[in-house]
Amino acid sequence: MVKPKKEFFWLALVIFLAAVLQITINLIKTLINKDLVDFLVYWQALNNFLAGKDVYQFFYSFPLDKIPFNYPPSALLILLPFKIFPIKIAEIIWLVLSFFSLWFSLWVVKILTKSKISWPHFLLVLALFTQTFPVKFTLILGQVNLIVLGLFMAAIYLRQKFFKQSIICLTLASGIKLFPLFSLAIFLIWKKYVYVFGVLLIFIFLNFLPGISLFKEYYFQVLPGLSQISDQPNFYDQSVAALLTRLHLNPLISPIIFFALFVLLLIKVKQKKFSFIEPFLMICALFSIFGPFSWQHHLVFSYPLILYLYLKNLNQKNLLSKIFFFLLWLAFAFHFKSETNPLLSNPIIASYRTIIILLILAYQFFNYYEY
Repeated sequence: MVKPKKEFFWLALVIFLAAVLQITINLIKTLINKDLVDFLVYWQALNNFLAGKDVYQFFYSFPLDKIPFNYPPSALLILLPFKIFPIKIAEIIWLVLSFFSLWFSLWVVKILTKSKISWPHFLLVLALFTQTFPVKFTLILGQVNLIVLGLFMAAIYLRQKFFKQSIICLTLASGIKLFPLFSLAIFLIWKKYVYVFGVLLIFIFLNFLPGISLFKEYYFQVLPGLSQISDQPNFYDQSVAALLTRLHLNPLISPIIFFALFVLLLIKVKQKKFSFIEPFLMICALFSIFGPFSWQHHLVFSYPLILYLYLKNLNQKNLLSKIFFFLLWLAFAFHFKSETNPLLSNPIIASYRTIIILLILAYQFFNYYEY
């Protein structure tokens, strides 16, 4: 890493802390007046679980909202330790973990790419990522996305030297959101059979432990229901299915596109077209937009790939990459205040972040280095 001048370091640190402080002030104001909407869903679902009730038969985050608990049974066990604390303390811990999960995930990208980016430069990058709407949206809702991302990136970081710890991290990430399980296909190609078996064994155990009835209900009733694609995407939906619907195309094409891209990814992994970290970052980015419904806070899963491409071009001293990255930041920092904005009637504008991520994925698929 390039040794920075002290004055640049302190300036970058002040900018980074200011970026964090601005969000923190808003979060404190929210916590004073109410609980975090999605965190309250987890909290109330845990209350029902501890009371022996069927968590999938209730709506949560009441009295203001009615939101179902759409996570696998394993998530109940993973989130259970937060019940040790009063809800306000638990929410603070949750937010601190979310902040550090974001920064840790981006740090892992920096380490595994062996980037020579200076600390002042990297702090500025962290500040920019922190000051994006998907991050703010995730935090203000108390969503679990950043924590899942942190666990997934920890699994990738630990894989080569800390085998068992990596298995635990990937299992925990998969136990909350299922998409990290798709990364096991990469390990199968690499013939890491013990790793795959370890993750699946613990994952199945964690899903059966809360009760067979919950397991059957989630995987045979709740999950199939979540796979249904809406024909009327809402303002916050940045899925490829929503983009296709807005373009008056068949949204059922979306899973076909995903499957084709995933197979292409595995083929290129088999051909050794990617470095160690690249396919995992691409899986994250794929799942940020290829769900049946992708909230804008899901887009944080694309951030490691965006940073990876920036650092890869930065290592080549490509000045244009800095300009392009800043434009990307503007695109993710900007947010329409109201769904009634007339510009959103244009399908391209309504799904512009989806299109950006698709273009980034296309670039990564066809502009790789031989390893």
